[in-house]
Amino acid sequence: MAKALLKVGSQGPSVKEAQKLLGVGADGIFGPKTEAATKAFQKKHGLTEDGIIGPATWKALDPTPAVAPPDPLLSGPALVLPISPSRKPYLTVGSPYGPRTSPITGKESFHSGIDIGAAQGTPLIAIGSGLVGKVQELHAVNGNAVFLDVDGYRVCYLHLYEIHVSEGDAVVVGQTIGLVGTTGQSTGPHLHLTVYDPSGNRIDPATLYPAEWLRNRQGEPLLG
Repeated sequence: MAKALLKVGSQGPSVKEAQKLLGVGADGIFGPKTEAATKAFQKKHGLTEDGIIGPATWKALDPTPAVAPPDPLLSGPALVLPISPSRKPYLTVGSPYGPRTSPITGKESFHSGIDIGAAQGTPLIAIGSGLVGKVQELHAVNGNAVFLDVDGYRVCYLHLYEIHVSEGDAVVVGQTIGLVGTTGQSTGPHLHLTVYDPSGNRIDPATLYPAEWLRNRQGEPLLG
């Protein structure tokens, strides 16, 4: 899989990876220091000194063939859960992705994400670094909602009690973006998490995590 082209203003795990290879502070934000380090590296290796990390610079930075992970979004330690587990080393998913009987209408429907129950006011955190693409306040269905754009993916947090970010804000992995609530079409405090891939296709958020991180009410891994 081709690596992303990076330049000043780019953010996310790809930037953090490049920063580690360049030997600069890995905060996931491509700023002046990363640009300067890139130019110095390019000069040393006889590359065009434009401060942009494209295919040639990536190849020089990491000459070993890359092994594609199961999913390209935030593989490895940069990926965190949207709620920090407390008493157990995993989160319990009350309603998984896929067909179900809607608790609102009582009809068969397709659940577009996963529901993670938590007390109202529990902090919600950014699963990766990126930008706030959109916020909604008291939407009829979504309630208070935050939509993060992370490496081409859109990560949607619905039914929040409070929103702690604004549209256009840059966020870093682990940052609190809001609080668990029960706004919109909701039967109780929880986070509804929906994820769209770079092609705009909705995917099961559980596939982004190791199986043992998300479990059903019986304590079994959500994905076997």
